[in-house]
Amino acid sequence: MSNLKHFLRDVGYFGVGAAAVIVEAGGKAVKALVNKGEKTLQDNQEAVDEFKRKARDLSERMKAAAEKSVAKAAPVDAAAMTPEERAELRRQLDEADQAAEPAEPEVIYPEEPVPEEVTVPEVTPVPAEPPILEVPAEDDPRDPFTRY
Repeated sequence: MSNLKHFLRDVGYFGVGAAAVIVEAGGKAVKALVNKGEKTLQDNQEAVDEFKRKARDLSERMKAAAEKSVAKAAPVDAAAMTPEERAELRRQLDEADQAAEPAEPEVIYPEEPVPEEVTVPEVTPVPAEPPILEVPAEDDPRDPFTRY
């Protein structure tokens, strides 16, 4: 009986010791995971901040380029142009119009003799009566549309 008593006591101590080791290891694991999470968050925050800065810089450059393009595309004052400049502008506009219009291919149709008179056969009118539908007395078990 004393062996059983000592065995049960050892099993109890084993369980308490195992629980303590698990709690201690779990605490270390939790601390390690928290530290890893904080480090990852800081690293990613730096990357996000860098991305935001680059996006802001790119946006500013694009705005500047757009403003520059708009300034270049100011309306043309034809009255202030010399005759040579107007002739050059007309030439450029004609070239742009020709480039914009797709050239239509010339379609050549074969020559067919045209008949003098076309005869249409006479059509006899058919009286319009509704068709008579035969309804079976009982539902046909082979017809899937008559089943309910």
